[in-house]
Amino acid sequence: MSDFFRTIKATSQGLYKEKMSKFISFAVPVQSADEAKAVIKQYQNEYHDARHHCRQTHSRANQLV
Repeated sequence: MSDFFRTIKATSQGLYKEKMSKFISFAVPVQSADEAKAVIKQYQNEYHDARHHCRQTHSRANQLV
């Protein structure tokens, strides 16, 4: 049985505002854990004043959706 993973084709961004808070999300296709770490670091530097940096990474991909 082989593993099957889905990933995204292109970078995407989302924005949600609630009361006085703003939540920004990004989805970025990557091919490795090191590439994911570099992307996360880039966004942490860009949004250095954010109170939280949450992340979810999946780095293996067999099919683009």
